[in-house]
Amino acid sequence: MRRSTVMHETDSPPPEAVLRDGWKLVEPEYERVVQFGAWERYAYFLDLVALWGVLWVLETEGSLAVGGPDDGPNEIAVWPHPRFARAAAANWEGYGPSAVPLEEWWKSWVPRLEDGGVEDALVFRLPEEESVIVSLARLRHDLARQRIQPPGKRLDPHADDDLTAARLYADGWSLDEAGAAHALALDDGARYRFFVDVVSYWRVLWLLVGNGHVAAGAKGECVGLWPHPAFARAAATGAWAGYEPEAVALEDWAGHWKAWVAEKGLDLEVFPSPDGSGLVRSLDELADDLPG
Repeated sequence: MRRSTVMHETDSPPPEAVLRDGWKLVEPEYERVVQFGAWERYAYFLDLVALWGVLWVLETEGSLAVGGPDDGPNEIAVWPHPRFARAAAANWEGYGPSAVPLEEWWKSWVPRLEDGGVEDALVFRLPEEESVIVSLARLRHDLARQRIQPPGKRLDPHADDDLTAARLYADGWSLDEAGAAHALALDDGARYRFFVDVVSYWRVLWLLVGNGHVAAGAKGECVGLWPHPAFARAAATGAWAGYEPEAVALEDWAGHWKAWVAEKGLDLEVFPSPDGSGLVRSLDELADDLPG
């Protein structure tokens, strides 16, 4: 199975105190959050994990808490704070919370979990409460999109529940102006990671096409790629004025388009911003970071 080698680090590592004890969780907030429903807890998890760059698992002597009495055996349990994990430990007697920085989670933990047949996450389980179960790919996607939300705004995990394939290819997944602005403000490397996270989940990317030509990036002979048509449209200025986004399914990209790019001897400029800044990758480098 091909897996992403992309680093998913936050802007700086979590502070040692946070890794040891968690961020400051006051009693009124704890009491409020444990009353949340499953999807509200999921949104809370995304918000706090994206903010602090760390999540928690339960483990003992190298064994991880996977699933629960009423859950499947292939679901890794995760929490946004060690106190919430301890509250759920009754289902896993003898297990204790362990902090996992997001960089380490994506680079090391997820590949090992997938090798062991774990493909889903049991998110923010509490005793006697229903919990959200999502694929690890969905979790990666949702955390990436949470990171471009304005401060204090939580991602709506149901925003794209009714999204059809036709609407996805025509208009992209849900994206508001504030989220788009935050994504465009990321540096080249962070925009590349964002591209990989959302394209891996939706399995579609966008080119700019006009007058029978594909938009070539500013850094040499490169083809521009975007994770959403709005970002491609924002880059359609200057030499690309009048170009329009064209959706390409990953299956088509891996077939016709990769062969065409290779034949032309081009590289790829991934998620270039309107000012022309973008990370350049070879076909093979991008292929290593996207699902097959």
